[in-house]
Amino acid sequence: MPTLAELRAKYFAAEADLTPGRTSFPFESSGNVVETLVDGSSYFGALRQEVNIFKAPGGSGKFFYFSNWLLTLLAGSGGPVTAGSGVTSWNTSVVQPSDPFKLDDGSGATFPDFIDELAEMSSNGTDVRALVWVSPLALSYQNAAERAAYVYSNNVLGALSVEALRKKPGMAQRACLNTLAHPLASIHIKMVVCGDALSARAYVSGIDFD
Repeated sequence: MPTLAELRAKYFAAEADLTPGRTSFPFESSGNVVETLVDGSSYFGALRQEVNIFKAPGGSGKFFYFSNWLLTLLAGSGGPVTAGSGVTSWNTSVVQPSDPFKLDDGSGATFPDFIDELAEMSSNGTDVRALVWVSPLALSYQNAAERAAYVYSNNVLGALSVEALRKKPGMAQRACLNTLAHPLASIHIKMVVCGDALSARAYVSGIDFD
């Protein structure tokens, strides 16, 4: 088993490798705190607290960035997707029905659709950005779409969610489809990075907004 120092030397750039004048990489900082969030209730509960803060007016430098493998901001009944709909050029069934995601912390309270909360954060000065994976093969090629089963459904839901998010005020250039992946694999990351001018938090190894 290689040591951390050996892994760092193998995979990370050293300062001597960088062009003069560029920022040192990898960047390191001290004084960080790590907290383990074991289940969905604690994970979404922590994000619920963040969103409540970012929805409020005021503050400076506020940001809420997230990346998902599957994003479900809209209701979907399942069934065929119309060719030329803007999502795909093929008539292929979306087998996975869905409800609009709500950031439910398990408290029993009633929460709005998350797409509306993202829009509210954006309207109140938070820089909201979304990066959602889709397979360009599943969306572009009929053979791939027909063989993708539920993965194709995920792609369509993600693409439609990003399209809807872009229509919210101030979000036209804040939501992006991530098509970078091996043709037989996907970008499976579920992550949130958020904060303001004073501090930042990173939620990693998380759960899709689905």
